[in-house]
Amino acid sequence: MRNDLLIIYEIIIGCLILLSGFFSATETMLVSSGRFTIETLSKKNTARGRRAIYLLNNLEDAISAVLIGNNIVNITATAFITYIASHAFMLNENGIFFVTLGQVLVFLLFCEMLPKVAARANAERYLMFFSLPIKTIIVVFRPLNRLCLLFSSAVKKLFGIEQGGSGMFSSREELDLLFQIGEKDGIIEGEHHMYVSGILSFKDLTAHEVMTPTIDIASVELKSSVKELVGLIESTHYSRIPV
Repeated sequence: MRNDLLIIYEIIIGCLILLSGFFSATETMLVSSGRFTIETLSKKNTARGRRAIYLLNNLEDAISAVLIGNNIVNITATAFITYIASHAFMLNENGIFFVTLGQVLVFLLFCEMLPKVAARANAERYLMFFSLPIKTIIVVFRPLNRLCLLFSSAVKKLFGIEQGGSGMFSSREELDLLFQIGEKDGIIEGEHHMYVSGILSFKDLTAHEVMTPTIDIASVELKSSVKELVGLIESTHYSRIPV
């Protein structure tokens, strides 16, 4: 293999490694970013903020495009590395095995762990900064993404797997967690979170536990005198008495 061609292949492999790390980091950005934080940060840069919100609103398409791109990049890099190892360096099966082992370690460290750790540290700011290239990736891979989603839906239908709900929250715990994050970020007041938590706590109660039997209700007859009403208020200390 010519030296100039070898250098070109090595440059391509280096670019593929960088792209693999970028795709892995992007996946973590999309999953870890908080909508409220992005909306707050977007006040300083509305264009990036709008693109970041668009990505979160189309999270399924974004993650699918990122996974497709990451797989393409990783497979292509593996093919180039194997080709160079077998043709440029004339390695035998044992040599190619150790090259593959080294590739796994490099990709695991520099294309998976480090990018994801870095992206998680400041997910919202990174997502806003890279929102334009990520949106471009979604547009480029949209036809392939639609094909993959159709295939996935067909497989789910074949095996009788129910589609996930399209609502924003699938449980009370997620809604409570959202308010906790909002309170921590200073977006939601603690008093409002307390009200919501009180409402959500009703899920563990039954009607019998919160109802008051008729015989125990402090009430007055319509024909009761004012004296009887005053006496009932003094004895019960209630500010409202049903009639």
